[in-house]
Amino acid sequence: MNIINLTPHAFTLCNAAGEITRVIEPTKPAARVSSTVRVVGEVDGIPVTETTFGAVEGLPAPQEGTVYIVSLLVQQAAPRPDVYRPDTGPQSVVRDGAGRLVLGDIEVDT
Repeated sequence: MNIINLTPHAFTLCNAAGEITRVIEPTKPAARVSSTVRVVGEVDGIPVTETTFGAVEGLPAPQEGTVYIVSLLVQQAAPRPDVYRPDTGPQSVVRDGAGRLVLGDIEVDT
């Protein structure tokens, strides 16, 4: 199985003991969902904005034997059986001493 990481960060996997077993480096450019931001109001001098999301950019067409790791937003915009996202829930991830995400599982919405 070919796993292509289309997020901007390395994806690190570990075993049950917490030992790193695999690192999947990002492939550039990362897959993204286009967006447009517009100011819709103001609260106490602070602009209030609205974001509209558009097309997915940078996600290749499906290829036999290949899966893609993408952001949650890309996965929601492109629900395909070959598109997965990192599971960054508190039960699934490992964080370093500074609280940065070190690794996690991949998850697909069904």
